[in-house]
Amino acid sequence: MVVDWEEWMWREMREGGYLKQYLARERHTSRKRIRRVAKAMHGFKQNNHSEHQLKAAVPMREFFRWKAEDNDFWRDDSNLRSLKRDNPDMAIFV
Repeated sequence: MVVDWEEWMWREMREGGYLKQYLARERHTSRKRIRRVAKAMHGFKQNNHSEHQLKAAVPMREFFRWKAEDNDFWRDDSNLRSLKRDNPDMAIFV
């Protein structure tokens, strides 16, 4: 069977296909990952005597996805506040 890659690519872009399935699966599993981390962090209290402060606990995949978008995303507290506003299930402590 010979695959016409150009035709396959254009059909994939028009109709979705594999990419659409992948993104739907990511959306579905992302919520589970976020809730699992939030459940693990439930009841967390900051140590006020420590030099360090935990600002957020997020799944690794989401961490690197946002870091790829903006290398300094996790350093800016306004980004964390916006992320918390848009995703109330996330364990963000800012």
